[in-house]
Amino acid sequence: RPQERREERSCGSPPRPSPSRLPPPAAAAAGAGPAPGWEVLKDFLMEGPLLEAVMRVVGCGKQSVQDERVREESGAVMEQAVLLALRLVGRVLATDEAFVAASRASGWAAYATFDRILWADPRKLLSLLEYVCYPVEYDGGAMVREAVGLLATVSARQPALVQKLIQIGTPPGGGTPFYKRLRDGMAHALDDALELETAMEAQ
Repeated sequence: RPQERREERSCGSPPRPSPSRLPPPAAAAAGAGPAPGWEVLKDFLMEGPLLEAVMRVVGCGKQSVQDERVREESGAVMEQAVLLALRLVGRVLATDEAFVAASRASGWAAYATFDRILWADPRKLLSLLEYVCYPVEYDGGAMVREAVGLLATVSARQPALVQKLIQIGTPPGGGTPFYKRLRDGMAHALDDALELETAMEAQ
């Protein structure tokens, strides 16, 4: 059996973990080269420029996307951009826990999961969740499905989400409190899902 090669250590520095024994994110941190999506995850969890750009796209607001979709030919492009942004956020939430665990295990960086970043910044949270109320007739419900998925993930990790939304209260411009609009949007989404199921069964 060949003798295992020992890694060189600099005096006074901690041992460098072996990349072959680490999950992809931690292996990337150890110098094995970035795994697919590693830079995206790192940017989101460090609230970097990519996350800022994504939130600018999403932050235009459901009503603005809806109005643009009705009035202008470019509305479909705007709608697609928001949909892709929501999907990217969904992928981050699907992989961030494993990334954070691997990073902590490797002793490199102590990231927080993305739901905690959203929890600390209600503006980001509201910008994402309001698309639960997007009219399904415009895009076949694609945007609503993504937003509902985000809502399900965040609420599973943050059991006090409802209380958080109630505390946010009424938008600065007045009108219906956000949690009530979100509740109504979820109700519409369920109604649409039931109607679709009924239509499919009738075929």
